[in-house]
Amino acid sequence: MRSVGRTEILHCAINGLALYGARELAPKRVNVVSPGLVHTPLYDDIDPHLWEHLKADFEKLNPVGWVAEPEHIAAAYIFVLTSPYLTGTVIPIDGGFLTT
Repeated sequence: MRSVGRTEILHCAINGLALYGARELAPKRVNVVSPGLVHTPLYDDIDPHLWEHLKADFEKLNPVGWVAEPEHIAAAYIFVLTSPYLTGTVIPIDGGFLTT
């Protein structure tokens, strides 16, 4: 059996906070968009060889096989904001990375 890593522990904590927040703050809605690796201008400041290595490693591990762009994450936020009956939910936008 694989040991529980920091990612799984953090994901459980975020789930708990979303559920607790939804109950405590109702009727206000509480949801979480949880992105994986996203190619943003932040990565333009690091060594290009390091970025390519990081990107290649992530793409090998990620079921969809590529790194998200900001518009992919924005689509999740639009979904959350336009779904009035959605609350207490964590939406992982990570290309299936959590399944690995």
